[in-house]
Order: sequence, then structure tokens, then C-alpha cells
Amino acid sequence: METTIKQIEDMSLNAWPSHKMELYDGWILRFSYFYTHRTNSVEQFGNSTLTWREKIPYCESVYKRLGTPAVFKISPLVSPDFDYVLENRGYAIQHTTNVMAMSMNAAHLDTPYPDVTFYNNIPSEWIESLFNLKNTINPIHRKVVPSMYQAILKETICACIRIDGQIIATGLGILDRDYIGIYAIHVKEEYRKHGYARQICTGLLKKGMKKGAQNAYLQVVEGNDNARALYRSLGFQQLYTYWFRVQPDENGNFPIIGKIFLVDAIGSVVGTCMGVTVVTSYVESASGIEVGGRTGLASVVTGLFFLLAVLFAPLFLMIPTAATTPVLLIIGFVMMQGLKSIDFGIEEWVPVGMLIISTLFYGISQGIGIGLLTYCGVKSAYYLFTDERGMDKLPSPFTIIFTLLTCIQFFI
Repeated sequence: METTIKQIEDMSLNAWPSHKMELYDGWILRFSYFYTHRTNSVEQFGNSTLTWREKIPYCESVYKRLGTPAVFKISPLVSPDFDYVLENRGYAIQHTTNVMAMSMNAAHLDTPYPDVTFYNNIPSEWIESLFNLKNTINPIHRKVVPSMYQAILKETICACIRIDGQIIATGLGILDRDYIGIYAIHVKEEYRKHGYARQICTGLLKKGMKKGAQNAYLQVVEGNDNARALYRSLGFQQLYTYWFRVQPDENGNFPIIGKIFLVDAIGSVVGTCMGVTVVTSYVESASGIEVGGRTGLASVVTGLFFLLAVLFAPLFLMIPTAATTPVLLIIGFVMMQGLKSIDFGIEEWVPVGMLIISTLFYGISQGIGIGLLTYCGVKSAYYLFTDERGMDKLPSPFTIIFTLLTCIQFFI
């Protein structure tokens, strides 16, 4: 199977050239002003002599110079460890794609295609119509992409359907070795579910068979269930899946931080309801992430070891506080590094200062309560006694409610 995947990956590179390309130690850096992920990403096609630690920053610098985030294609041919490395650098998964393939002997091609017109080249009218079907309005893409289609070296079969002289559906077949790749299947929205995509696919596959194709492949984005159903009915079967890892933005924003906070919040609430110490994320967890912990299994194993540690609790309690205090101090200093990212306006530094001081002299829960109370008070005073009266200057209703609930502890 790996040989087949490698063959299709090679043919995909041939089928869809990029506007600019650079070969770098077994990697190919592709750039096309982010027209698609495929034509604007790094793909691994050969053996490397340099380390990932050296190569990834280089790729990031190249794409930064070109004005786009670095994007890496992750196929089954790429080491899972490389995917983990990118994830730990904050790269998010985008544009997950399924590759489907079939032998022509298993194809179901009994649908007539009287409405389809075929060309042996790729006409400018076809490209312009494809732009309209995809709502491509970027002037750079409209200028650059035609040259990418014209740069395809392999034999092509171009297909379209016209209604009232206007192209309302497109398709492209690209012949390579004993395969035909099916690309650019698009139908104008108001003409969908009329069988036009099936006509185009059937016509391209039959034309490909006449030209010697014995197998076919295509790519469909995850979530496009209608397209997958169509391709399955033609005889295509799932072969493999690939996705793209996209670099965080220049501000360092982590793309899936919302999901992380959601899991953290659920863990805190559930742990509290179960009557145990609050379950949440700590700085120490970064060590597990650094070595590749990503699915939650590392946390499960750690929990099992903690369970076994209960048997040795008397021995652990013999460890003096003086031995653990330095570690906690180091963790505290690491956590304090976040202060450098605070906007030290009066609305921020006063609540933060109160939170830190209260935590040092009382406790974490008391510090959070006093910090929230101070935050609401400062924001409200800022709203009442300054000229800036926008609603964004007031604390949100959720913050006020959460503050009141938190401060109940002061009266119990």
C-alpha cells in the first residue's frame, strides 16, 4: 500500500504545479499565493540529511518572506513524530483530505454524458469559468493560476457542461502512468443534484480508459459527504487521508486554544463536583507535551502511576518540605513569565497586582476572588469617572456573575 500511496503522491505533484518551488534537502517548498493548501505547502519527497530542528525554522522564514504562514502536508508517508513536532509548535490541522482510488475494472460507468464537452487542452474560458464557480475574486490568483494550469506537463482531458452558452460545471482529467487523476469537479450551486457531476466524472473516466488508464484516483475534502457518495457510487474506495499543519499567526496565537481551555474548564468543574483536588493543567505538563504526549494516553498512564503511588504515600510524606519548596519556587517563576504579556494600563495592572498580593498572603482561591472583585470595581470606576463610556469598558455580565459567586467565600 505504501508504494501505491507514494505513486499517487508523486502524480499529484505532477498534476498540480505551483507558481514557485524550491527543493530543500528532500523537501519541496511550494508557493502560489495561498491559492490552495496543496500548492502552498511543504511536501517531503526524498531522504533528508538535516534535522527537523534546522529545517522547520528555515521553511518558516521562507514563507514569512513570501507573506504567508508555513504549511506542511502530512501524509501517511510522513513520520508521525514530525506531525507531533509541528503540533507542539502550535501548528493547527486544516483541510483534511481523503484520497480515493479504484481499478477501472471495478468502475460503474453506465451513466450517459450527452451534455459534456471535452477538450484536449485547458481553454482560458474554462479557467475563467472555474474561477466564477469557486468565487475566486483575488486578482493575484486570477493572474497567476492560469499559468499553473498551462504548466501541467501531463496529458489532460478537460470537460465542461454549458447551459445557455454559460459553463455551469467543470472537470479535469490528468493522465500519468496507468492512472487518470480526477480534478476540479465543480458545479454551479443552482444546478447541483441534477447529475451533472456524475456525467463529467463518467465521461472523464471513459475517455481516460480509451487513452490507456487502468486505474483512477481523486481527492475529496473531509466533510464533503455528497461528493464522497458520488465517488463511491462510481467505484472509488478510500485509500488514505492527509492533512495540512498550518503555522500559528505572527502574534503567536494558538489556533485551538479555545478547545484546550474548554477541556481545562470541564476538568476543573468535574473534579470539584467529585470532591477531589481541582483537575487542571499545570506548567509541569509541558514536559509531557515536549516529548510527544498528544492523545491523552500520557495523562492516563500518569494517573495510573499516581494511583500506585498511594501505596507508598507514607514514604513520600517523609520527604521534607525543604526538598520540594525550591521546585515550587521555580514553577512559580515560570508562571510569572506571563506578566510580561499584560497590557499594564490601570485597568489591568491594579487587578493583577491585587491578585498576586492576595495569593501570596492568603491563598489561590482568595487571590482569584479579590482579583476579580478588583477588576470589576476598576472597570466600573473607569466607566463612571472617565469620558470613555462604551459598553466594552464595562465588565461582561458573565464576569460580574462569576465574580459574585467567587466572592461568596468571603461571607461563609
